Amino acid sequence: MPIGEFLFGTDDKFKQFSTLGQPQRQGLDQLFGSSLQQLLQGGGPGGFAPIAQQEMQRFQQDIIPSLAERFTSMGSGAQRSSGFNQALGGASTQLGTNLAALGAQHQLAQRGQALQGLQLGLTPQTERFFMPGRQGFMNALAPGLGQGIGMGLTGGLGGAGAVAGAGGGLLGALSGLLRGGQ
Repeated sequence: MPIGEFLFGTDDKFKQFSTLGQPQRQGLDQLFGSSLQQLLQGGGPGGFAPIAQQEMQRFQQDIIPSLAERFTSMGSGAQRSSGFNQALGGASTQLGTNLAALGAQHQLAQRGQALQGLQLGLTPQTERFFMPGRQGFMNALAPGLGQGIGMGLTGGLGGAGAVAGAGGGLLGALSGLLRGGQ
């Protein structure tokens, strides 16, 4: 303990400690930065293109052949009819609607993930602790010393009472310090 703290004690104070190590802090900073960029750009590394490609492929491999088979069973030339073209147009419109809905869901999911990253980055990463001060030697000595001098000056101890009273005050202060500063 430094001599100044021993003699005069310490004040009450708050200390702040980080709850993360340096590598964790750097990782969180990266996550925060990429989440903010993702949110501002409206997308992310997991783009919508693969999802759209999968739906287009399903349309070409499943929907169109299914429609063609249904119209083929109606007789020859049915695939060249306006009914087939209308059914194909309806399925294409449905594909567009599905792609738009999937795109909106994908964008919401990406934004949700970005917001979670931002939330983690904005969460306080420190803790504050109250550290009560400690009484020093001089703080414990002063009241007893003052009381002894006061008694000596008021004649409570007689002629050389001020010095004797101060000594008694010093002993009282030391005793109080040894009992825990009370």
